[in-house]
Amino acid sequence: MKPLLFFFAIASTLMACNNNSSNSSATNDTLNVKSTNSKEAKEERNKQIVKAGTEAFSQHDVEAVAKDFARDVLDYGDGSRPPVRGVDSFKYNTSQFFKAFPDMKGENLHYVADGDWVVVWGDWCATWKGVFAGQKATGKSFKVREADVFKFNNAGRISEHRGIQSGYEIACQIGMKTPNP
Repeated sequence: MKPLLFFFAIASTLMACNNNSSNSSATNDTLNVKSTNSKEAKEERNKQIVKAGTEAFSQHDVEAVAKDFARDVLDYGDGSRPPVRGVDSFKYNTSQFFKAFPDMKGENLHYVADGDWVVVWGDWCATWKGVFAGQKATGKSFKVREADVFKFNNAGRISEHRGIQSGYEIACQIGMKTPNP
């Protein structure tokens, strides 16, 4: 009888270990799925924030564009000048830009998120109708392909922006006087 009890005890222990290890594996799989879903949810949230901001940009709603920016956001633009620091500076510069290009809009926009980064690219067009960079408007239009890169901080706010476009191409299309290359 003792050997039978001993065998039963060993078998029960082994079965319990197997159940725990499969439960542990199932728990790990569940955690990985939750982690993946959490990452995907965060990326989707970030894309939707950028999409709403881009739509607000096309509508020239500066407050709506900047509503999800961190107070200390850095706007690097295309990198040709020092970055604009802070949400208030961004709002001022953007409102001045809209005065010069009151019909600015994006078309055929595509969004991709990866972790804390979101990229949007597409076509942007506008007509130069107001003073810009100290020059009078020519009334000419531009249309360029552009990509914008946004970085989100841990609080879910946009902390950085970079624009990838050809400022020179825009200047040529609108007849802006540029320094000789």
